[in-house]
Amino acid sequence: MFGRIKSAILRGGGDGTARTLSPSPPQQRGLRPASVGAPYSRPPGKQLIPVDSLHLNKVIGEGEFGVVQQAVWTTETGEKLQVAVKKLNRDKVNTGTQNFLKEVVIMQDIDHEHIVRMFGVVLDTDDSLMMVTELAPMRSLLECLKDPLLRIDFSVPRLCDFSQQVCDGMNYLENKRLVHRDLAARNILVFSKSQVKISDLGLSRILGAGQDYYQSKFSVSLKLPIAWCAPESINFLKFTIASDVWSFGVLLWEMFTYGFQPWAGFTGQQVSKVIFMVIKTKPNFSYSRIKQ
Repeated sequence: MFGRIKSAILRGGGDGTARTLSPSPPQQRGLRPASVGAPYSRPPGKQLIPVDSLHLNKVIGEGEFGVVQQAVWTTETGEKLQVAVKKLNRDKVNTGTQNFLKEVVIMQDIDHEHIVRMFGVVLDTDDSLMMVTELAPMRSLLECLKDPLLRIDFSVPRLCDFSQQVCDGMNYLENKRLVHRDLAARNILVFSKSQVKISDLGLSRILGAGQDYYQSKFSVSLKLPIAWCAPESINFLKFTIASDVWSFGVLLWEMFTYGFQPWAGFTGQQVSKVIFMVIKTKPNFSYSRIKQ
């Protein structure tokens, strides 16, 4: 599905002209985790990382089960790399460990230029579990789109290029029979003005042999990003590649409204009702083919 969507974006706007941008120079396009005091050679393999090899710095994000911190990782070869560390808090270990380990299992098999790379995990601590990943120097796409000082760098053609990059990453996940389930601008990280990567596979699930959907179980603690969910996900808790495509459509709407919140001002119940009417306004900044 995502391969066909990318082809449609490549065909361009209503005038039929292509919207693909020229590739950026290698040092920009292939941005790797920044090194501190040493040249960066190649991505370290996925591994168990000793806790004393990490120097944790400021918190750059928070979630239900913990925080994400910027850190410096000293590798076995002595390289010092800027990384992000997802940390599961001590008081959430009992309830969050299973989901944390599911994400680790999924991430260890992921290797794509438009999906955030995991370097390893930290298990030798008494009070938390940690996952070490690439650090996005420019934060999330949502934050960038909302920043008036950065908008000038994110033209409509550039956003079309970002759309293709997300399609590339999602097509990779689709081929691995992975459903993301939380595709949104907040989970797209900006590594340079010309490169984005899909992040946060914490809700992702692998489709079993012969299965074309993942059935989630209802619980009082279940939290769904309703504004990004397809009707079948809201009604029946069914998640498929097609429901990821729906979320991608909402992501495009976020991008071409420069960070507006989908269904702003609506309650979750109101959103779930109006979604079935398929009322969606065209973003101010988009080509007709993107709207389609």
